[in-house]
Amino acid sequence: VLIDQLQASQAEMQQQLKTATAAEAAAKAEAAEAQALLKRQERELDNLSAQVDALQARLYGGDYDPTRTRILHLVSNPTTELDRLQDKAALEKLKEENTQLRAALAKARAEGIPAAMDTSSSIDPQTAATPSGAALGTGSADDPLVAAAVAAAEVKLLQRKLTAAEKQAATMKDVFKQRVRAFRESCRALFGYRMEMVSDPWPDVVHAPTTYTLTSCFGPKEDVLMFRYHPQAEPQYSILKTPLSKKLSQDVQVFIKNFNSIPAFTANYTMTLFQQTTSGS
Repeated sequence: VLIDQLQASQAEMQQQLKTATAAEAAAKAEAAEAQALLKRQERELDNLSAQVDALQARLYGGDYDPTRTRILHLVSNPTTELDRLQDKAALEKLKEENTQLRAALAKARAEGIPAAMDTSSSIDPQTAATPSGAALGTGSADDPLVAAAVAAAEVKLLQRKLTAAEKQAATMKDVFKQRVRAFRESCRALFGYRMEMVSDPWPDVVHAPTTYTLTSCFGPKEDVLMFRYHPQAEPQYSILKTPLSKKLSQDVQVFIKNFNSIPAFTANYTMTLFQQTTSGS
């Protein structure tokens, strides 16, 4: 009886094992199918993303399908609003100039100049500012009142042009100063010398003799090297006597007198100062 019970128990356990194995196989199959489905969905998502990117690129590039896309033009958009404000400002400016010219004409009449035109007539500043002295309002070009108005308008126009030219010149001066400052800082950073130049007061400023003062960034500020440029001399660049050049007389003889190389002389002096500066550190 015990053997029969053991056999029955074993058979039941084998049956449970088969059931568990079948369930595990089914679960693995479902997992594999789910994984395959996930990969298909990822590929579809990648394809959709690529299509979206392509459509966005076409849209941002101005490409569209005229059969499926409508372009709406707003009646009130920033561009038209800006144009309207600019036109309004220009109109107000013209009105103000017209008022000023009419006041000038009234003042001229009050001083006794004969009137040959109606004071209520509107004056176009652009017409009044014509250098040819064309008709102003309804008056004649030979009328002293008209001539005075034309002259006033021309003066105002020239003053505006002069003011604009002065502003442009001031801007160019500022830019030039900034570029010169940047050039000097670049020379100091790249070649190790702070440079100052003073030109002689010649009528021809471009070809005027010039003195260059060099101060090494590795040496004391009082130690300077001075070079003279003269376009008609031979050589055009020569070293001037300073306490430092006297101290470096041997280098001056070797690099400048014998080999005619100012760059080699300044580079050798820079390396000497650099070695002195770094030898103690």
